[in-house]
Amino acid sequence: MRLVILCILLGMSLDTYPQSNRKSKRPGSDPFLKTQWWLGLRAGTNVTKGVPDESFTSFSPINYSAERNVKSYDGFSKPGIQAGLELAFYTKGITVSLQPGFATMFYRYTSSYNWSDPANPSNSLSQTFKVEDNVQVFDLPLLVKYEFLQGNIHPFIQVGVYYNLLINAGKKLDVEGIDNASGSDVPFSGDPIEIGTSDLYTSSSGGVMGGVGVVYDAGNVRMLFDVNYKYGLSNITQTGARYSNNQLASIGDIQDDLKLQSLWFSLSIQFPLKFISKNYEAVN
Repeated sequence: MRLVILCILLGMSLDTYPQSNRKSKRPGSDPFLKTQWWLGLRAGTNVTKGVPDESFTSFSPINYSAERNVKSYDGFSKPGIQAGLELAFYTKGITVSLQPGFATMFYRYTSSYNWSDPANPSNSLSQTFKVEDNVQVFDLPLLVKYEFLQGNIHPFIQVGVYYNLLINAGKKLDVEGIDNASGSDVPFSGDPIEIGTSDLYTSSSGGVMGGVGVVYDAGNVRMLFDVNYKYGLSNITQTGARYSNNQLASIGDIQDDLKLQSLWFSLSIQFPLKFISKNYEAVN
């Protein structure tokens, strides 16, 4: 009798152990399966505008009639490019993404100078400067992304901050005008002037950003497209060096206090860094 009871108890224990073991390993209970690291490549284009806080010029006439107009900035007029990497950590629909890369941004403005002889107003000179600035930076955004819906295609929104380190900068100026000093309207234009201007910018700047996008899961690879708006919070002008470029100061073109705002359009492809089998099946 004791032997029968012992066998029954042993059988019950063997039957309950696999059940409890299967319960602890049920799908979705393993934290490993709820997270993923992604490494990706990014590239795209951007359009930028300068937003001045205060405008400056080197002309201050005191004994003749002259007028220096305030600069007029063009909005989002010339595309730049960007490319870089992306390291992302995903869990429960939320992704934290670091996106180091390099970018070139362009912004444009026009300014004019008008002079007339007080004794003979018909003697006058008007000049218009069309200016294009380019800024090359090492860009370091940090974003938090939330993905909606399930399936192979799903949208997301993201917000974050960015930090830029200046690599190089330059300026291109085209001048044209009308000279009435000879007694008739004589239009003229000069050769474009190209000048290195890295010393006129701060070495770093930063701001906030936000955007929307869509993800396409293609097996173990993810394709992403996103659009982001970057809003600069810091003045990019090196105020102590504002008048240091003699060539620009001689024509009255002085760097304003300004911030940059830009739209970035990017495509990226991401590869998983965690797998759940030797057949390289990715954790999703």
